[in-house]
Amino acid sequence: MNKNFQNEIARKIIIQVGLLTLFLCAGLLVVFALEMYWATNATLTTAYVIRMLVEVLAATCIFCLLMFVVLYFISRSVARKSLQPLHEALERERSFTSYASHEFRTPLAVLKGSMEVLIRKPRTEAEYRAKIIECIGEVDAMNQMVEDLLTLTRVGSGRMTMETKPTDMTDLLNDVISHHAEQLIQRNIHLHLEVQPEGSVLTIDCRAMTTILSNVISNAVKYCNDGGSIGITSRQQGDATVIQVTNTGRGIPRQELDHVFKQFYRGSDAQQHCTKGFGLGLAIVHQFAEIIGATVTMESDSGQPTTITLTMPHTNNG
Repeated sequence: MNKNFQNEIARKIIIQVGLLTLFLCAGLLVVFALEMYWATNATLTTAYVIRMLVEVLAATCIFCLLMFVVLYFISRSVARKSLQPLHEALERERSFTSYASHEFRTPLAVLKGSMEVLIRKPRTEAEYRAKIIECIGEVDAMNQMVEDLLTLTRVGSGRMTMETKPTDMTDLLNDVISHHAEQLIQRNIHLHLEVQPEGSVLTIDCRAMTTILSNVISNAVKYCNDGGSIGITSRQQGDATVIQVTNTGRGIPRQELDHVFKQFYRGSDAQQHCTKGFGLGLAIVHQFAEIIGATVTMESDSGQPTTITLTMPHTNNG
């Protein structure tokens, strides 16, 4: 349970109990005022005083009983809200176990099948080399999935600390793009980068921003059509820096856009065309965007370009 959630629960308890206490005090003051008013117009006898005390005591008991009843419902509501993160965590754990076991099953089956093929009969050096390269690719994919899951775990646990510093956006984007240069060349994908104004400097946590851009650009490259194009722009918009990454390709059905930032979610088109991936990249983007106070959205439709927009307000630029 993070501190923000704890503070929110404590704030609600204080407000509700405070209002309840004020209601109780106001009710008792009304009873005392009425009793004093009646006492000024009556002859004070022992019996009358005793009756006044009984009425005040009865009113106090009634208000206390009401307070206990209301406190019961308040505590039950707080308990439910306090347990909500635990229920969500258990649900995420069940989802993780289900999805991870499914996603690991495929590469493990490939590894097992490749090794079985190799031991059935002697092979040429080229055949051994091809199968080994195939196995290495599957191992790399599993390593990437494990790394992504660890990243999500660290972010979700709140153990990450931010270290902001001035960062040149052109240099940062070029560094991220360079990791995909080989794929861009092999698939003849045209990439256009535009940073406005030139020499823009953004005060950010470089590690978090690199993680976000790496996953967004990787996603654009993966789903871009061969011979297509990718456009990356960074510009100032009021008090915010807006980065957009657009790629041509098959696009994503509009009805699926609400799910793309969920862990393990993979669109129907990606599954139909057997596009490799584990559905973790955009979940990482969404988590890191929340950490740095940014918002991330996606626009797309079947057969249309896909655009991911990252908006970072209140930035210091030079």
